[in-house]
Amino acid sequence: MTGLALAEQDGDRLSEDELVAVFGMILFAGHETTAGLIGNALLALEQFPEQRAWIRDDPDRWPNVVDELVRFDTSVRSDPRAAARDIHVGGKTIPAGANIAV
Repeated sequence: MTGLALAEQDGDRLSEDELVAVFGMILFAGHETTAGLIGNALLALEQFPEQRAWIRDDPDRWPNVVDELVRFDTSVRSDPRAAARDIHVGGKTIPAGANIAV
């Protein structure tokens, strides 16, 4: 992460507050997705005992199983929406029809 702290573009570097925000986002994103994947995987393998047995029979299948579990039940969900009308938030205007995340 030192590279991020020292990275410079056009003579501009991230401030300390910006670095803390980026590190917090990285930490949160890594934890949230990993915890969600583990929970979803355990539930799926409980619901599909034949798949659980298939993996148990050949543990070398795990790399493919992880890829399939991510596809089967993603750990990150969003509910994309569009602004119904122009709205003002934090001094900025979000125009009607713009994509927003809830």
